[in-house]
Amino acid sequence: MLSVALVGRGPGWTITLSCLAFLMSLIAVAFAAYAERVAPEPEMTPAEPTWWPQFERDLAEYVRLAAPREQHGDSGRAS
Repeated sequence: MLSVALVGRGPGWTITLSCLAFLMSLIAVAFAAYAERVAPEPEMTPAEPTWWPQFERDLAEYVRLAAPREQHGDSGRAS
């Protein structure tokens, strides 16, 4: 708005109002930049859920059963 008022040679009150609004926005940005930051409170969560050990055992069993059986010397590719 300020640039339009300056280029278009608008009325004096629009230029003054635009300058004040611009200065107020600079002040607001400065306050926001230097405001004291509040660290979020850390949540107290257990390191490991109670179901995790069983899940790891079941996953290991699944991977063991799902792994393809490779034979020595056979890469599984057709020649």
